[in-house]
Amino acid sequence: RLDSMKKKQTKIPQPPYGERPAAYYILKSFEKTRRRLDDLEKEWIDRDPSLRARQVRRLVRGAIRHRLFLDALLQQLYKGRHTLQKDTRFWLRLALFDVYDTEKDAARLVNGWVRDTRDTLGERAVGLVNALLRACIRRGRKPVITDKNDPVEYLAVTYSFPRWWVAHYLEMWDTGFTEQLLKELNRNPEPVVRYNPLQVDEERFEAGLEALGIRFRRSVIGHRHYRINSVRPLLENRAFESGVCSVQDESASIPVQLLNLKPGDCFLDVCAAPGGKFTQALEEQSGLKLAVAVDNDLQRLRTVRQNLERLELKGCCVAADARQLPFKRPFNVILADVPCSAQGVVRKHPDIKWRRSRRETEAFRALQKEILQACWEQLAPGGRMVYSTCSLDKHENEDVLDRMPDIKKQVIRPRNLDKKYITVENYVRTFPQMGMDGSFAALIYKPESDERTE
Repeated sequence: RLDSMKKKQTKIPQPPYGERPAAYYILKSFEKTRRRLDDLEKEWIDRDPSLRARQVRRLVRGAIRHRLFLDALLQQLYKGRHTLQKDTRFWLRLALFDVYDTEKDAARLVNGWVRDTRDTLGERAVGLVNALLRACIRRGRKPVITDKNDPVEYLAVTYSFPRWWVAHYLEMWDTGFTEQLLKELNRNPEPVVRYNPLQVDEERFEAGLEALGIRFRRSVIGHRHYRINSVRPLLENRAFESGVCSVQDESASIPVQLLNLKPGDCFLDVCAAPGGKFTQALEEQSGLKLAVAVDNDLQRLRTVRQNLERLELKGCCVAADARQLPFKRPFNVILADVPCSAQGVVRKHPDIKWRRSRRETEAFRALQKEILQACWEQLAPGGRMVYSTCSLDKHENEDVLDRMPDIKKQVIRPRNLDKKYITVENYVRTFPQMGMDGSFAALIYKPESDERTE
């Protein structure tokens, strides 16, 4: 029959889903497409307003963050003769994470997963899921057995990082430091917010946090940053929407601090989207003569514009390639927060582990070098520039400057930052062990005698 010749179409599930099935659909989509997890979560959660978004994200991010560990655990629990189907494996990753992560009432959780298995995977999978989850409960929180004599395999499975990634870190650091780094990268980060001094001062902001029942601690490095226990009260109080504050990690505040902006400066921020550092700069120095944000992604550049409007700030947005800047005039202050592998922000974005490859990471270095050279040529004599990344990889940080000796020799030691963040080469380095994201920054001064390349 002609109908039987029609190509089988994938059935798109319809809401309401429930938190477990929604997490499964997101995880399945991620494994198939390797798209940004933030985007996938938003798409699925927006389709079903009844979902508890926080619970969905906890399941998805837990399954992705601990992927190798969960697969190794599953391998030890499953004694069947046949290879598990991918869909069943994705479902079990989520379920095993939930059961393993929950200290109390695990049996009740199992009942919920078994019930949703019937509706999501079908009756045939129910018995298997039930047996494996109850075996997980009996097993307890024992570590997955791996060969400690093989540090790459041990660290990769225990902390769920790609083997090439672990091997690369062991080339840069010793085993103890690497293990602590991987452990910290797997921790759920504390939310950090930055208040807008054009709308509220420090005293009023702290009073507002107290009134909302938010526990907070002042940042050890960011001038206007606070670690808080929850962002939900701020969302419900429309504090972000009204421009009172923004979310920004402490490490992300460093590049703008290093620039030490002055009234009358002409400031250029390349690769500026989504605009966290650009808006930080405008909040800290309202007397800039010119402030321009550049990004080659028009959609992301719109986000910069939206953040400017939300915070009631004024700045120019230009769609352009940072390697070929379209400006005839020089700028005396430039921020080059360049594209990178983003290894330092894995705490917030665990999908980065599985979206990046060794080849892609190495390719960033060539792009970063081109952007840095273009910015150097755009920088006025006597001007200052910050080169920064949110990567931990020396290939994207120190090695880039090593390959550009004329620029590297102009790196200067920051004066407005605690020395514990500054390396012997005068670079700024932060690691998750410090309680913040991993990052790198170099403050560069262009001598007055240099002539701008035309």
